[in-house]
Amino acid sequence: LIKKYDLCFTAGQMCKDFAYARKKIGINLCDYKQNMITDNIELNNKYSVFVDINLPYHTDTYYSYSINDKNYYNSLNNFFEKYEDEYGIKVVIAAHPKSKYTEETFRGRNIYYLKTAELIKSCEHVFIHHSTAISYAILNYKPITFLVTDDMRNSTDYMLTKGLADYLNNELINVNHLTSKNIKISELNKFLYDQYKYDYIVSRETEGIDTTRIVIESLNELPNV
Repeated sequence: LIKKYDLCFTAGQMCKDFAYARKKIGINLCDYKQNMITDNIELNNKYSVFVDINLPYHTDTYYSYSINDKNYYNSLNNFFEKYEDEYGIKVVIAAHPKSKYTEETFRGRNIYYLKTAELIKSCEHVFIHHSTAISYAILNYKPITFLVTDDMRNSTDYMLTKGLADYLNNELINVNHLTSKNIKISELNKFLYDQYKYDYIVSRETEGIDTTRIVIESLNELPNV
């Protein structure tokens, strides 16, 4: 009963499969272009990056369930310390743009704002709950470890994180339940990374092409109404 859209721009096969339109044109997610134009960041030593989503203070979390901020950051920092001791690689923080952290929040670790693409492009490893910034890890074939806490149980954040971990056949680590120094890091599965890339980030027919040009040219070809 609802008229189909005349034109729909689809980034990835999943979007194309579900788009309700007469004509579908493949494009690439904005993160793809951002990754293409992003330079490597120069840090003195090897590092891994935590992709922060400002979880205790995020409005979605605030209206759905409660996260104890002190426990949350203590749990993360304890995990980072164990990882740093075991692998000899420092963890830096790609802060959510709406966050307002002090140096003490992550126990003196370097915190960067609006540098997520650059940080992931040059890092050794990515720690994440869930975020569209996972696109940068996928596009650059970076190992990913998905983190959850006890407070996240039975929440949408937990299910989103678990869903991504399951898709990539990765470990889901509850940072509250680490009983040893042996932190298992999932091996990178290039096949699943490419599958995710073409399902959600890039359209095969337009890979490497500037999305802006595709959109403008397609709109100019539409008949006048």
